[in-house]
Amino acid sequence: MLIPLVILALLSIVGGWVAAPAFWGAPDYFAKFLEPVFAQGGVGNAEAAEATAHALETPLAVVAVITALLGFAIAFWLYLKQPGKPEQLAKSMRGAYNTLLNKYYVDENLRRLHRQAAALALHPTSSGKPSTPAPSTAPLTASPRA
Repeated sequence: MLIPLVILALLSIVGGWVAAPAFWGAPDYFAKFLEPVFAQGGVGNAEAAEATAHALETPLAVVAVITALLGFAIAFWLYLKQPGKPEQLAKSMRGAYNTLLNKYYVDENLRRLHRQAAALALHPTSSGKPSTPAPSTAPLTASPRA
C-alpha cells in the first residue's frame, strides 16, 4: 500500500508544480493543454468557466490551508497538551471511535462482498444446484401420435 501512496504523492507534487505558475499570474500551460477539450462547448462557455475557476482558486486554497492548520492545532492540543483526552473521547464516543478505527468497515464489507460473489459464481443457487437443469441422459423416443 505504501508504493501507490508514494506514486500518488509524487504525481500530486508534479501536478502542483505544473499548475503553480498560473497561481502567480504566469501562463497556465496546463490550461492551454486542456483548452481543446473545454472549447467544445463554445468560446463563451470556456471563457466563463476559466474566469470562474480562477476566481475560486484563491478562496479554495485559503480554506484548504486553514483546514490543515486547524487539524494540526487540534492534534497538537489532543496529543501534546492533553495526552489523556484522546482516550476519554474514545470511551465517550465508542461507536464513532470504532467506526473510524475500522476505516468505516470498508475492507470488511469488500471482503464479504467478494466472498458472496465467489460463492454465487461457484454455486448459483442456495441449494448448491446449478440454476439451469442439466441435459437429460435418457434416450430420445418418438412420442405416440394420437
